Amino acid sequence: MKVVIGTTLAAVLLFGAYAAQPAQAQGWGSNSPRSGDWRGDEPRSGSDIRERCVGLHREARDLRIRLDREWNPVERMRTEGRLREVQDREARAGCR
Repeated sequence: MKVVIGTTLAAVLLFGAYAAQPAQAQGWGSNSPRSGDWRGDEPRSGSDIRERCVGLHREARDLRIRLDREWNPVERMRTEGRLREVQDREARAGCR
């Protein structure tokens, strides 16, 4: 009985050591972004802002075209709501 318990305990410990992720060292200020690092939610340059605005304008144009063709009232409401969301995103991004 003691052998079974010892073997089981050893197997659990070995599996835990095998499956555990190695610890990673943390340096000074590792929680804050370094200077020059880019955050995914912030535009990097003027061209990124321009690309974002072009994409939003294109999406709004496509939604307006879809809205002109749609006759189903439920789908029209969904499309109108999505168009308002895109227009709000354009306003927040400062697109002209």
